Amino acid sequence: MKLTDEEYNTFSATLMKRLRVEANMSMDELATKSHLSKSTISRYEKKGLYDIPIEKARKIADALEVPLSYLIGWESKELPSDYYHSILPLINEIGYELEYECITESFILKNENSNISISAKQLKDLKDSTYSFFKFKLSEIMNEKHNIK
Repeated sequence: MKLTDEEYNTFSATLMKRLRVEANMSMDELATKSHLSKSTISRYEKKGLYDIPIEKARKIADALEVPLSYLIGWESKELPSDYYHSILPLINEIGYELEYECITESFILKNENSNISISAKQLKDLKDSTYSFFKFKLSEIMNEKHNIK
């Protein structure tokens, strides 16, 4: 789902404030830790991150100890991007698309007939079980080859 600029600003402002509160930081502390002014922190918590310069966003993400890509809504905090990118080609190969919904922090598995919400844990499990099955089948093939000789 593509967010409007206003929806994105509401989402990103709320997320930034939530992350600061979860980190038990005041605006002053975040400003100090990010080397930005308190008024800058306040502005982004009120108006969102739509037009934030990337270096300021990086400083805030670093100060909050979250990936920049999570702070700006590009990826899930719960699912490392390497998991996402490693399983995506297989999902696409079998006719599905995978979208990340930053507002709900969930994933949507789509095909022409349905949209299914899937959690980060389910995606991790899918990747891990696919990897385990691949290793098993590979060892089976290797054992066959060794037994033929």
